[in-house]
Order: sequence, then structure tokens, then C-alpha cells
Amino acid sequence: MSAGWDKLVADKVASIKAVEKNSILLAAANPKLFSEIMPGLTRYVDVTFAEEGWTALEMAKTGNYIAAIIDEDLPGLSGFDVARRLKREPDEKGYTLPVMLVARRAEDHDAVERIKAYCDGYMLAPFEASPFLTRFWEVCDVYMERAWDDLNYIQSSVLKVAKKNLIKLFDSAAIHGAVDPKLSSECSVALVKAARSQDLNGVLTMLKNHHSYSFCHALKVSALMALFGEQVGLKDGDLALLAQGGLVHDVGKAVTAVHLLDKPTVLDEDEWEIMRQHVEHSGRILRASGEVPREVIHIAERHHEKIDGTGYPYGLKGAQMDDPSLIAMMMDIYSALTDKRSYKKAFSKQKSMEIMASMAGHHIEPGFFERFREMVLDGVID
Repeated sequence: MSAGWDKLVADKVASIKAVEKNSILLAAANPKLFSEIMPGLTRYVDVTFAEEGWTALEMAKTGNYIAAIIDEDLPGLSGFDVARRLKREPDEKGYTLPVMLVARRAEDHDAVERIKAYCDGYMLAPFEASPFLTRFWEVCDVYMERAWDDLNYIQSSVLKVAKKNLIKLFDSAAIHGAVDPKLSSECSVALVKAARSQDLNGVLTMLKNHHSYSFCHALKVSALMALFGEQVGLKDGDLALLAQGGLVHDVGKAVTAVHLLDKPTVLDEDEWEIMRQHVEHSGRILRASGEVPREVIHIAERHHEKIDGTGYPYGLKGAQMDDPSLIAMMMDIYSALTDKRSYKKAFSKQKSMEIMASMAGHHIEPGFFERFREMVLDGVID
């Protein structure tokens, strides 16, 4: 390369030295090709552009990115060669930058295997925005999950076991209409151990930047329920039931249309009617699974009920509700309020407490809420 080109690259790299961890690199000769996915990307991350291969390589090696999207058709150095060089240069921990490669050609099995060898995910162009973004967030999570290795053994075990088992649970629910109860039971044992050792806040912290909402929401609700149960003095068996119920409370969403789950705007009434059916799907799936505790099934079926009888699907009221389901309802609401979604920002803990306080007495059980609010305000929940 010429000295002039070296200076151009150096200037470009210098301009992005201060890039934050919530940034990605998009390397494409024509960024307009990615215009349809940009709204979905910029909701969650900052995007830095490179329009030439050598520049992209230096920026990727020097910048502080969580992942890169690299178009195969780059001038100077092809996108494939950029990805290949990045994979050959791991950092001191043996990690390389997670890469999503946009390929233009994959004529046969060997071509596909060659592409897969140098990236963490790929998509053939032209592509639709929704499947592309779904795959890309999975690539980003490769980066996020590296931090799990820096946690203590109990925290790391909860996250890794839950990620592995929840994928199996949701896949089985979608394909077979039933799940293996041993998978959620194994997770609940790890969660109880973490609750007893005061390690669940570290688990919750690690979920904040993860992009798999199904995984994060299930584990967050489960961890919150276990924390609450531990604080009110439940025994291990009851704690495990709470944790197991939290893990599978939304398993019915495995058979809910993906375009509704990932819709970037608020659902209309017809769409809400379809979405509400997930609780009935959850009950059906769990009842078909055999040996699922009754309390766990109730949590899945009843966590959208309200104590004044205006909830769904059964319109249960007051004493008709069981305590585990009331706890699940409360934690599901807190998780939904404090989570960032494509159609809303995450509310702060303080704002979430204000909203939930307005629900106490007609939606949320007031005694449980007061105890939970104490936990939040006292810092038991980070």
C-alpha cells in the first residue's frame, strides 16, 4: 500500500479510538444496501462505517467494537479476507471480534463451509431485515457471553446452563409441543444455589446487554422470583418451584408468530389477541410434557391474571390466585418495565416502582409488592 493510503487508514483509525463497547463496525462499499436494517441496529448500538477493506481491517483490530458486519464485496481487501485475517489474530485471551459476513455467493457445500470457517454468522444477499437482525444479535451475544467467564463459578454456571437448556426447551416446545422437565429443573437447582449464596445480582447484571429477549426475560423473571423467595424465607424446594416456573412461564411464545414477538411498534388489538394466547399455549405444552409440577403450570397459565379479576385468560380474582403465580405476575411486570425493547426504552428502577405502586391493590398483590419494593430500594436487587 502507498504512504498516502497508510495515512488515510491511520487518520480513519485515529478518529474512532474512543468508540464505546456498545458500537459495531459496518464495512460495506455501499452502506445504502443496509438501509432497511439500520433502524433495528441503531436502537441498540452505535454504528461506525468503513467503505474499504484495508480500512475496515485496521478499524476492527484497533477499535472497541462488540461485533462487525462485513460485506464480502469490499474494494481493496475483500470482506472475506478481512474476516479471515481477523480470525487469525486473537487477542491475549484467545478471542476474536465476532463477525457477521454478508456473502454474495455460496454455490456449494464447500463454499458455505469456507464462509462459516471465518465468521460467527453469515447471511446471503439479498436479505430481509428481520432474519438478518435476529442472526446478527446472536453474533453480538458471542461477545456479551465472554464476560461470563470472568464471573464466579456459581454465576457462570447459572448463565451457561440456562442458555443451553432454554434453547432446548423453546426448540422442543416449537417442534414437539412438549418439553423435558429435567432441563428446567436443572436450571432451577443452579438458581437456588445462586440465591442462597447472594450471587443472583451478578447474573441479572450480565443480562442487561444480552440481545436474546426470550432467554433474558425467562432467566430474569426466574432469578427475580428466586431472589424474592429467598428473602421471604422459602425452603429450597419451594424456591426451586419458583425458579422453574419463572424459566418456563413464557414457553408458549415458542409457538407464537416471530413477527409479533419482534414487532418494532406497539401491537394492535388483533395482534394482542394472538399474543395473549401464549399463556394457553404454555399450559398445553407443559401439561403435555409430563411430571411438570402443578405450581409451575399455574405460574405459566396465570401470570397475566390480576387480583381484581380483569386479567387473562381465566379472569381469576383474589383468593382464586396462588402465591407463586402472584409472585410471577409481579416479576414479569418488573422485568417488562425495566427491559429495553424495540418499541420502548427501559424504565429506571424508580420509575418502575412508581408504575407498579399504581397497580398495587387491583393488579398486583399489595403485600408482595411492598416487600419487593423494599428489596429494590435496599439494593437487594441491583
